[in-house]
Amino acid sequence: MSRLLNVHRYRFRKGGAEAVFLDHMELFGSRGWSCAEFVMDHPRNGPSAWSRYFPPYFDPATAPRSVGTLHRFVSSATARNAMARLLDDFQPDIVHIHGLYQQLTPSVLQPIASRKIPIVYTVHDYKLLCPAYLLYTDKLGVCERCADGAAWNAAVFACLHGSRAVSAVYAAEALYHRWRDGERDSVQLLEAYAFQLDGVIQLYEATLEPKHLDFAIALAEAMIAKFHDPENGGFWQSAAASKDLIVRMKDDYDGAEPSGNSVATLALLKRSCNSATDATFSSLFTTAS
Repeated sequence: MSRLLNVHRYRFRKGGAEAVFLDHMELFGSRGWSCAEFVMDHPRNGPSAWSRYFPPYFDPATAPRSVGTLHRFVSSATARNAMARLLDDFQPDIVHIHGLYQQLTPSVLQPIASRKIPIVYTVHDYKLLCPAYLLYTDKLGVCERCADGAAWNAAVFACLHGSRAVSAVYAAEALYHRWRDGERDSVQLLEAYAFQLDGVIQLYEATLEPKHLDFAIALAEAMIAKFHDPENGGFWQSAAASKDLIVRMKDDYDGAEPSGNSVATLALLKRSCNSATDATFSSLFTTAS
C-alpha cells in the first residue's frame, strides 16, 4: 500500500486551500492509499490520529510585535523535529505539501529532503513571489515589484496591514528563505511565467510602448521553451530540467484563481492578436487549447 503524507498549516475548512487539502486526503484514502497528515495544532482542528506529531499553534500576527518571537517567524526547530519523528514512524512514499509559511516554516523540508522522499508542492497563492501573497495591494493595484527577488519592496510600500514594520518582517522572511544557502532558488513554475506574461501584455495594451511588447515576446518564447507540451498540447507546471522531478503535472482546473494553463493560453491568444505578422503564437494557442 502506498503511503502519502499531507502537509498544510490548518486542518479545518478555513478557505480554498484547506478544502483542497482535506478533500485530496479523503480522495486518496478512498483509493486505497495510507494517508497521514502534518499540520499546526490549532484549536479548530478536528480529531486526528496523527495529532501527537503536530507542532504547537503559532499566530504569525504576534511575531512583528515581539522581538522574542521573530525567529519563530522564519524557522521552527520544533516543527522540524516533529516532522522528522513522523517521517520515521510513518515512512511515506511521497509528501504532498499545500502550505508551510510562518506556521510550519520551510524548516520541515530539511528532514524530508535528507531522507530523499519525493515532494509534490501545490501552489495555492503567490507567496513564493510576493511577501503579501497577492501580487496586488489597494495602494498599488497589480504589483510585481518583488517577483524578481526584490522582496524589500514589500517594506518600502507597506504592503501588509499598511505597516512598514510588519511588512519588513515578511520581506525579511522571504529574503531569508531565498538566499539561505547562499544562492537564489532556481525552481521555475508555469504560473510565474504565465501570470507575468499576461500582466506585461496588459501593460502593452494600456501604453502601446514597444519595449513592453518586446518583453512579452521574449517572455512567451521562454515560457514555451520551458513548459510547452508539443505532443499533447498545453503546458506542464514544471520545467523539464527541474531537479529531483518525479512526475510532470499539467493542471487545467480553474478554481478561485485560474490555472497556469488557462492564463498562458489566454496570454498567447492576446499575443497573436497583437502581431499579425507572427504566426508562431497563434499556432501555439491552438495546441495549448
